[in-house]
Amino acid sequence: MTHFTIEELERSSTAARMGIDNKAPAEARECMTALIDNVLDPLREAWGEPLLVNSGYRCPRLNAAVGGGSQGLAASVGPSRRHHRWQQRGESPPLQPRSLARPPL
Repeated sequence: MTHFTIEELERSSTAARMGIDNKAPAEARECMTALIDNVLDPLREAWGEPLLVNSGYRCPRLNAAVGGGSQGLAASVGPSRRHHRWQQRGESPPLQPRSLARPPL
């Protein structure tokens, strides 16, 4: 894990505001480690600039609080906040999967 941490994926302003402990169990932390090592870190390297994790893990209570799906599967990762100018202008995001070469695994 080079650019991301488990704690970053667990962080939730909604959980903090509602007093929900969003710490992932061991099994989920193993999956999150694989996600970081095999997807997020290589994506960050290929993109070349910071990426913002908005949602990486939701415990069942948090998932219910935000109206998430029954499987609790969710992730939201995008360009860091300084790249959000395109949203304000109504343009397409600068990060397009077809524009990135697949990083070596």
